[in-house]
Amino acid sequence: MSWEDWNLVLETNLRGSFFMAQAAAEKMIPRRYGRIINIGSVTSVFGYAGLAAYGASRGGVRQLTMSLADDWGRYGITVNCLAPGWFKTEQNKGLYENKEWLEYLIDRIPLKRPGKPDDLDGAIVFLASEARPSWWTAASPPAPPGPPWRKRSKRAQLSLEPAASA
Repeated sequence: MSWEDWNLVLETNLRGSFFMAQAAAEKMIPRRYGRIINIGSVTSVFGYAGLAAYGASRGGVRQLTMSLADDWGRYGITVNCLAPGWFKTEQNKGLYENKEWLEYLIDRIPLKRPGKPDDLDGAIVFLASEARPSWWTAASPPAPPGPPWRKRSKRAQLSLEPAASA
């Protein structure tokens, strides 16, 4: 990865999140109320080969969320971070063209499909609403599809079975 590509990922995901939150907070502070919802990623919790810059940027968003929640909580502003699993986007469409990778991914998702953009709507509405506890801030709830942990492949499961006696 080039220096320029690394910086582009960090500029977009981390700096963009900070400056958007800062602009929103400037309007919220005088009102002493507000809800900021950053979009993180499951990559902020688990490492994935080939995604170092993206994971670092989303991990930074997660940490940023916790710091801003502490900074702005006294003004009645909650800052949370939604950490979605895998969604097919323009940015990652190349991964979805790789059949082996897609099978690997789908095998780890209980619903056997990646997320769709509108799958996040309810979680975002919840975080922005009074339905969630009013003191809930600095949270990074994972958003499905499925748990972010990895399950063993069938091959690995088979290799753990005892050998049949002859």
